[in-house]
Amino acid sequence: MESSTSSSSSVSFYQDYWHRLQELARDTSRDETAVEQAEAILEELQSKLNRSSSFSSSSPSFSSSLDIEFYNLLWETYAYAAHLPNGAEKIAQQIQELSDNGKSNGRPNLNSYVKLIDAYTQRGDLAKVEAVVEELSKTTAGASRLQPNIVIYNKLIRAYGMLGHADQAKAVVEDLLLRSGYGKYTFDNSQNDDEEKGKHSVLSSSSFDPLLRPNDKTWIHLLRALAREGRDDEIQHYINNVMKLAYHDGDIDSEYFEDWKPNVHAYNALLRALIHQKSQNSNTIKINNNKPDRTNYCHVQAEKLLYEMIQLSREEEKAVVKSDTEKPVRTTSTFDHEDGFQQTDAYSSMRNDGNEEDGEFHFVDGSASLRDSDTDDTTTTSKPNRETFFLVLQSFRGVTDASVADKMERILELQKGLATTAAASTTTANRVSPDLRLLPDTRTYNTALQVLSRTSDPKKAIRAQRLWDAMKSQNIHDSQISDASSSNIVAAARPNLITYRNILNACAYTRGSREDRLSALQIAIRVYNQVRQEVEQHQRAAAKAPTTNTSLGHFQLNHDASFTLENRMMIHKLFLQACFQLMDPSPKRDEVVERVFTKCCQEGLLSNGILHGVVLKQASNDLHLKLLGGFVQDGIEPPSEWSRNVPTPAKVVILNKKQKKSSPRATIR
Repeated sequence: MESSTSSSSSVSFYQDYWHRLQELARDTSRDETAVEQAEAILEELQSKLNRSSSFSSSSPSFSSSLDIEFYNLLWETYAYAAHLPNGAEKIAQQIQELSDNGKSNGRPNLNSYVKLIDAYTQRGDLAKVEAVVEELSKTTAGASRLQPNIVIYNKLIRAYGMLGHADQAKAVVEDLLLRSGYGKYTFDNSQNDDEEKGKHSVLSSSSFDPLLRPNDKTWIHLLRALAREGRDDEIQHYINNVMKLAYHDGDIDSEYFEDWKPNVHAYNALLRALIHQKSQNSNTIKINNNKPDRTNYCHVQAEKLLYEMIQLSREEEKAVVKSDTEKPVRTTSTFDHEDGFQQTDAYSSMRNDGNEEDGEFHFVDGSASLRDSDTDDTTTTSKPNRETFFLVLQSFRGVTDASVADKMERILELQKGLATTAAASTTTANRVSPDLRLLPDTRTYNTALQVLSRTSDPKKAIRAQRLWDAMKSQNIHDSQISDASSSNIVAAARPNLITYRNILNACAYTRGSREDRLSALQIAIRVYNQVRQEVEQHQRAAAKAPTTNTSLGHFQLNHDASFTLENRMMIHKLFLQACFQLMDPSPKRDEVVERVFTKCCQEGLLSNGILHGVVLKQASNDLHLKLLGGFVQDGIEPPSEWSRNVPTPAKVVILNKKQKKSSPRATIR
């Protein structure tokens, strides 16, 4: 009984520090103080361990030396701290010091080198990443605990992909397939006929290393590497001729290849590749009659893939329902036996019992936080997620057909419908609350609004307002049904300055009937008033907690990064453009323009785009005189104070006589 109590106290002692380090490791990319806090926690913990003779006497298994996994969390803060350029060197130095120390539970393990590789990757140092993997590869059999396994190679593949070397990533995967006994699934062999494939064994032999068997992370990192270069054909080959083929291979139970089954992350990589190709090449492919072949449009392929994913996920759900028991997902634990932990001490007891139901404390593959910058869940389903819909909407950028405006609304409705369906399948309550993880967030809505605003649909302003209303409604609903665990999702659909900017863009460039233009003007006025209200609230909050940097692009509080001076300038510009385009010339229009222009100047946001692109280009002579107090032809310059918050102050130059004939107004320098 006494032993059990002391072990529990030891676990609690460690756990508090562990949770605090985990939180800092998660926040390090956003919180510049995370590294300093993590270092202080480790110093405090080590100091307490050194003074805790009572622990040592009451618990013989308790070790006074700090376990390596605590250092691994510290190193994770180093790895992802953008303000710490020497973060990787600090990790390498401390790994060397601990290796020379000789204490068993403080010796660096493979997870330590994972953090080091992450640090070099984040800093773009591919040569150092390769050097770490090469050094580990030289590890002798006697030190097998540091021999690189699939986790290490996955990090290498990820580094190649992130730093633009897809061919090297592909070569590593091909080598892993051969070394682990799956040569028939290499890129070249998977293109051969069945007889040729049969020459390559799929079963492990004494020369094969099962620890190098590719898993789901391997494929996702490879597909993303290919996606960054727009190599959609190769991605489709791997999905259809390698991953699917292995999963359905009759020679081996499909359960063994469960983690090779293409999931939503694989299809999202394909979507990214299609979008990348679109940005690199013209979206219109010419055919013999010199007309565009619409079947090759990026957005057509993306939309088709979306519906295929939905159909596949429905078939998967039906298969699960038909089964008496769902097949278990095969997982590969790579640190469980070679991570250097002593299973008899209190810390290891906490580690083994760490998978608590609240989900707050758990280890995955022996690592507390084996993190990627784009951490995925372990789903095996092809059901579209929030990222899928964002990518599909993004594929429509640059398409101006009026029909696209309607598609933006329908795709978002489909997303919300899937969220409700997903929630209904997991609850028996009468009232079904949508799955917050699948509902469209602010980024998704803003992408749809951006695409919509550039279409030729005369009703696009009305559609934009509907999406704005949907965001507000969803935000209220999410708040009502959320709990503390989903607080980061509650405000996911909150409109921000980018939202308002896109809506104003739709209004300012509405072309249609008088009724359409009147509706667009009314919407623009509502949006502009909403922005003014939020800016005033923001400024009051900023006065209470002033930011340290108020230069262009950094005038915002932590809760809303959209409050940049650039976005505020664009709000003024687009509303002025809407006034000129949607209102007939009249004293009333001049009055509205003068009021907005004055407000813009008071905030120091008069840019070249506002002065030249909108005002001087469209204002009457009378309004021109009111706004500037004179004419630019007479040498009038706007005061520099009006442009104090923009990088390039608005200035004018007098045109020569030849230029004045075609354009009587000034040109901006």
